Amino acid sequence: MNRDTITLTACTLDATIGILDFEQARTQPLEFEIDMVLDLEPAADSEDVANTVNYAVITSQLELLADAGRWWLLESLAKAICRAVLIPPAPGEGRADVKEVEVRLRKPTILDGRAIPGIRMRRGTPWCRIEHERVSEGVELDWIAKTKLCDVARARLRPHTTYVIPDDAEAITLAGLPDGRHRFGTELRTHDDPACLLVVWQRPFVAA
Repeated sequence: MNRDTITLTACTLDATIGILDFEQARTQPLEFEIDMVLDLEPAADSEDVANTVNYAVITSQLELLADAGRWWLLESLAKAICRAVLIPPAPGEGRADVKEVEVRLRKPTILDGRAIPGIRMRRGTPWCRIEHERVSEGVELDWIAKTKLCDVARARLRPHTTYVIPDDAEAITLAGLPDGRHRFGTELRTHDDPACLLVVWQRPFVAA
């Protein structure tokens, strides 16, 4: 297998993350870097973005996980990112399979300049086992993360299906629906093609 790499570096997003009460009361900056291993030759030959990974889409997914999620540990967020990248493409998603991913996360301000803590997580497709749940006629969830403070799933919608973004959730289109983010209560309907969304549910934080 060819081991080509797509990278995203110098990405800084604000997120609610940390085990301290004040960290859950406000956002703080996180620094992201991602390496995605896949075969880029089909994209080079076809010049079709469906044969590679659209880094703008990956960046939008990172933004959703940071903005709409609530995280206890860097480890939990990194695991969710790995699963979101490694999960096999859904029908209509139009991207290549990623065989391996490495995620690097850092909290640059938490130690007031004394040091920058961070983690590095590397995973491959054999590790990425996804639980599936049918929630209604025409809607199935692929569970990416279930944590103390938020849940993440890919929602797969069949043609001619209506889906309402649940309470306390936000979503982003991956395929088959209007581009962009969708707030809770938004009603979306597929037409003749299947669709999929990345959905993040935020749980309330109860201080100790």
